[in-house]
Amino acid sequence: MVRRSGAVIGVAFLLVVAACNEGRTDQALAPTAAESTTTTGPGARAPSPTTIEGTLVRVMGTVEPVDDGWVICPGGHGPCWALLGAIDPSAGWAIVEGSYADRELQVRSVETATDQEEELFPNPCPDMAPLVDGEQGGVAAVDGEVQALRARHPDQYAATWFGHPGPVLVVGMTDDADAHQASLAARGVVGVCVTDEGFAHTHAELQTTVDQVEARRSVWDDAGWRVRMVRLNEVENRVGVHFDRVDHRLVDEVRSTWGDRVEIDADIEVLEGSVDDLAGLETLPGPITLVTTPPGSASMDAGDVFVLRHDEEIGCIYLERASGADGRVLPIWPFGYSTASDPLWVLDDRGARVAQAGDPVGLGGGSIPLDHIDTAERCGADDGWGVANR
Repeated sequence: MVRRSGAVIGVAFLLVVAACNEGRTDQALAPTAAESTTTTGPGARAPSPTTIEGTLVRVMGTVEPVDDGWVICPGGHGPCWALLGAIDPSAGWAIVEGSYADRELQVRSVETATDQEEELFPNPCPDMAPLVDGEQGGVAAVDGEVQALRARHPDQYAATWFGHPGPVLVVGMTDDADAHQASLAARGVVGVCVTDEGFAHTHAELQTTVDQVEARRSVWDDAGWRVRMVRLNEVENRVGVHFDRVDHRLVDEVRSTWGDRVEIDADIEVLEGSVDDLAGLETLPGPITLVTTPPGSASMDAGDVFVLRHDEEIGCIYLERASGADGRVLPIWPFGYSTASDPLWVLDDRGARVAQAGDPVGLGGGSIPLDHIDTAERCGADDGWGVANR
């Protein structure tokens, strides 16, 4: 999957694209950002003479070499599964379908995910004059106009983002885009593109859906469907929910409850049977609870180099500045970040590794006074750092 975040002055918003799960109509979890790859060729692992009969699954994760072959790590982190069958070693981040039994996966097919970063923030008005610096036509000048438009039409407002190439400030509405565009032009507003193409749900409707999904977390956890991330995807006009594993029962529930307002994907999708059939599969809930921002939070664009540290006595993690400056720094991670152990890693909202304990890491973001942070556990820190989403 691919994800980024962005912010407009005075307009908090959250952008997410589940690039491994675009456009599927028959089932909720097939990635359109995937292309079939051959399972033969130079360096490919030869088919194993052993075959297994197990639970039919689709696994999204990283394919990595080991001494005696290849493994796939669901979600990009452990526990990993041995792969039985022919695997292209260049697969990298992949979706593998096959039969699972006891931490082994008999490969039936392999797809590789392609990065759609350039498509994350589209510009529906490529011929529009872009935003410029300064009081006339800059972000500060148009922000008030966008805020006013949103306040006047909460029943139509859906989204805001910076569109590229440009940049232009894109405002998604569910209807009357031409009229709203003409109204802005009459007031001399430039660099704001109003569109109603593809926006069936208002921002308020999607935020309500986020709240409803969050309210189901504990019920889903009890059923074996652990929610890793819930995000309001303004560009795609839907709510994205990422699970560690799902089966047909959850897919049917989401479809019947929210229709196309919610799109789910997962590290592991059980295609036949249920998650109860995944015997021998342990869950990694993460050894440490992180301090994270609320959904939809904007981030700062500064940066610094830190070393991630683990205080085993307190059971928390903190940052040290690589420059050697004294004092611990409490990281405030983006919503959806988590940890995995052995060794200790911080994982982003799709399970990809961000930082390992003991290693230096460059983190975008900015300093935040700790008196602005609502958390009881500060890990002995004197300052905070709001980490920008990658």
